[in-house]
Amino acid sequence: MLEKIDNKLSNYGSDTVVKIDPELIEAYAKIGMLYAELKSWPESIAYYQRSIALSPNSVENYRKLAQVWLQLGKKQDHIASLEKAIVLELELEDSEDLYHKPEVWAKAGDNLANAERWDEAIVHYQRAIEIEPTYHQSYQKLGIAFAKVGKIEDAITSYRQAVELSPESGHDYYLLGLSLARIGQEEDAIATFRRAGELLEQQGQIELAIEAYQEILKLASSGDISFKLGMLYAQCGQFSEALTQYQQALQSQSGNPENCAKLAVILVQQGLGEQVINCYNTVFQNKPESAKHYHNLGIVLSQECLIDTAVDCFRAVPQIKKPVEEVYDYIWRGLNELGTLDEDYISNNISGEEAILGKTEYHFATGTKYKFIHISTLNEEDEDFLAEIGVSLDNLRLIQHEGDGFGRSSSLEIALEETFVNFFCGTTHTRIAEVAKDVYPFQRSIVETGYIYTVDPFTGRLLRSNQSFYLATNADQPMVVYRFVGTEVFYLITGLYIGIKLFLYFPLRELIIAIQPLWMKAFVEFGDYAQIINKFKSYAVGSWQQFQEYILFPYKKSTASIWGVLNHLYHPFFNMLQSYQDLYEHQNLAKLESVVVGYHNLLKIENIFPELAICPIYNASSDYELFNLILEKKLMVLMLSISRFWLSQKLADRMNKAALNDCSIPFLEMVNNTRQHFPLVWIQVRNNTRVCLSQAQVIADVINNLQANYPDMGVIVDGWSRQEKYVAADESAIEKDLQTLKEITSLVGQSVSLYNAIGFKISEKIVWSQAIDFYIAPFSSGIAIFSGVANKKGVVHASQSVFKTEIPNQSARREQGINPSMVVGIEDDMDNLGWHSNYYCDWKDIYQECLKIINST
Repeated sequence: MLEKIDNKLSNYGSDTVVKIDPELIEAYAKIGMLYAELKSWPESIAYYQRSIALSPNSVENYRKLAQVWLQLGKKQDHIASLEKAIVLELELEDSEDLYHKPEVWAKAGDNLANAERWDEAIVHYQRAIEIEPTYHQSYQKLGIAFAKVGKIEDAITSYRQAVELSPESGHDYYLLGLSLARIGQEEDAIATFRRAGELLEQQGQIELAIEAYQEILKLASSGDISFKLGMLYAQCGQFSEALTQYQQALQSQSGNPENCAKLAVILVQQGLGEQVINCYNTVFQNKPESAKHYHNLGIVLSQECLIDTAVDCFRAVPQIKKPVEEVYDYIWRGLNELGTLDEDYISNNISGEEAILGKTEYHFATGTKYKFIHISTLNEEDEDFLAEIGVSLDNLRLIQHEGDGFGRSSSLEIALEETFVNFFCGTTHTRIAEVAKDVYPFQRSIVETGYIYTVDPFTGRLLRSNQSFYLATNADQPMVVYRFVGTEVFYLITGLYIGIKLFLYFPLRELIIAIQPLWMKAFVEFGDYAQIINKFKSYAVGSWQQFQEYILFPYKKSTASIWGVLNHLYHPFFNMLQSYQDLYEHQNLAKLESVVVGYHNLLKIENIFPELAICPIYNASSDYELFNLILEKKLMVLMLSISRFWLSQKLADRMNKAALNDCSIPFLEMVNNTRQHFPLVWIQVRNNTRVCLSQAQVIADVINNLQANYPDMGVIVDGWSRQEKYVAADESAIEKDLQTLKEITSLVGQSVSLYNAIGFKISEKIVWSQAIDFYIAPFSSGIAIFSGVANKKGVVHASQSVFKTEIPNQSARREQGINPSMVVGIEDDMDNLGWHSNYYCDWKDIYQECLKIINST
């Protein structure tokens, strides 16, 4: 930088410049400026003085010379140069008196401020104050200049001195408030702006008063300031802005609607009555105290003879909505004959969007305390309670009558059910024993008559109902709920994978009485009962109009079976489908008038039982949709299930035929090509619970060792299946199993013929399983295909816990069933044994069992 300035100096050296033109004033001034940049003060002074000598009327040179004197601390010389500059600039007479007048310095400062030369303006304003310390205007202008250069503390000091000298100056208070706000002193700023606004109003400076009040609202909401602003806007004829401030004044917690009435009157007089009332509607909607505000405003308007708007104000008083939670309870009580059910009351207090399922279920879950009793574990307190409310234990046991919980119904239960049915049949004698062989007695009654029967828990009076509902637990277990009206409304909840009677629910008392066998407690805990009821309540309240129409429907409802609500194969195959076969064999399948298909449609029921194809088949894509479909179509539903695990050969034949018809020709050709292999082995992988740890390596070891002895062997690797329609959750499970297949592929020899069945449809797997020689699988619902339908030999590996309870019984669950060979694994956590435990398995054990099967083939 210095080098650059030296170069410039060389261009304006004294010898060169003077020789060219001694009168070249600008050259001397530039040299002086460059010396000043180098802080060579004496040289700079010399050249400025030479320039002034050549041009004694140069205001700019005197100002620059003054700055140099200031740097040297020569105050008198500094002031003298500034005074000369001011005299020349203002064309004043060369008088000593004029040099020392503060207004002269202030005026010079104003000129510099207008040119935005704030640093120089500050010096001039300070000189004016130095000459006259009580010169008020200089303090104000000095504060402005300080603020412009960012010296806020100095600005505040100047403004405070200005306010002290002129305490009635609203403008000074306004400027002080701006600077206080800039450094975060909000409380002082608000007080200062408030004082500024008051003074400016008094002095008729309305626009600046508005600005002062606006600054307050930037810092904090204030009802009285909004009101003041509204009045000032109205005074200026800015009624739209006045209306905005009126609403803000109402909204502010510090605002007082009665104090705002004066502004409201002005706005109504300007034709803004509707807008004023709309402000009230916006601010006071759903507030309990709102009515009095509408009334008070109406009275004020009436006093001002604004009668029409006063009447409109009274008409506009909003109907205060009840809390939605209170309305939920109101609806639920009304649906259960515990109170009225006024549609106008509900529609006035709750919108459809407010009755969302999650919100209602959360309300009932957090706002309801249930009393739980299990009929099989009654204590003295329970018995006293039941006696107190009038519930008979004998009546409860009659309701419970469904055998031992495994569904093995005795002739006694069937006879009792027939008694219930014939109580309502008049002279016609109905035999439900002939409806089916293994279907539950209460389900047979529904198929035969369209009703479910029981006794009143209080009086023992026989009851029947054709009101049914569906929902699923959070664990995706299906539940069918039946509503009875006896001494009071109560519900019988049935379900799980075998459709058993589980518990009773009494809405009046929020009482739950479990009637399920104790062994079922592992599947449904008391906490699950509450979750089921809370979800049921939320569904009923969310669709309360359809629910009410359904329960008031006076005619017989269409009998419908529910299919496609379990996301696995075992129980649909061994419990549910066999119940349809049972009905067919007893010539009662035609009594089902429709079928409701849920969101886990693994196989098309109408393909397996073409007899149902003539029935209406309703499809639902969600739990809640299925619930509403039953209401809309006025259905009496049941989830058919036989009272034991069983799959007959006739059913297997039906399933094979239906699956074959559902497969494409290219797929069938591919299956036929795999028959060339021997042995053709079906191997299933699993990635949920009950997983064989290191399964890829175990499977690969088995394959490699079998292939060494049987080089023409073929292997089908199976896993998660796709359903009849797309289900997003299936895709992630399929992807996990495909990753396991990838690991297996990397571990087996390249000559092994591997086929992928992961992600295929159930119908395709049923067909393909007919071609295999044997299977290897963990214990899972997947074995329902190759062990159940195909009835093939195989090796099942599982943990000790599963082995003890499940595997030994497989052959008894299939007509002419083949029991699998069993390989017992060791749980990975011996301290936490359980049915869902993962386990380790030795491939050699599986391999040896495979050799036995091959040698016996």
